[in-house]
Amino acid sequence: MKTTKRTLFAIVAIMLVLAMCFAMTACNNKDDKDDDSKDSKKGPEDVAEAFLEAMYKDFDVDALVDCLPEEMIDKVVEEEYDGDKDEFLEEGQEMLDGIKEEMEEEDGSIEWKIGDAEDMDKDELKDAEEAYEEFGLEVTDGKTVEVSLIISDDGEEMEQELPIGVVEIDGEWYIGEMGFDMGF
Repeated sequence: MKTTKRTLFAIVAIMLVLAMCFAMTACNNKDDKDDDSKDSKKGPEDVAEAFLEAMYKDFDVDALVDCLPEEMIDKVVEEEYDGDKDEFLEEGQEMLDGIKEEMEEEDGSIEWKIGDAEDMDKDELKDAEEAYEEFGLEVTDGKTVEVSLIISDDGEEMEQELPIGVVEIDGEWYIGEMGFDMGF
């Protein structure tokens, strides 16, 4: 049983790394683009939810690329994929498909509970500002959304806390940083 739990924790960690590599465009109002009302704006919790659904429910790289500013994906694609965005997305989807398959083989599942968003402390916000500055982006606010991951394996459940940082840029919220303690 321990090996399976470790495998699931490793899968979660790999998925989080993938998210930072492949989630690179705006996780903002794609579904609401025709709705000009301010009520359609997504907040920090909505962005965290969209990210988690893409990672743990849908295993969908296209949904992941809806979670960070487009300038970031453009830079990654240019520097790491010689400008070939299709190759970038295809590779990301293949990795997610492999993770999904491994989770199914382990008969595991991951669910989550979204907590409240709280202001980032000054140091976290400064770090976020510096990280996005290299892409020519200005962070105007930062929140940390507390998430509880519920990892199930053969009827056993374990809970893992996952703080997800989200940042506001040009009035839109994007995935920022995540903290994850593997617990072993």
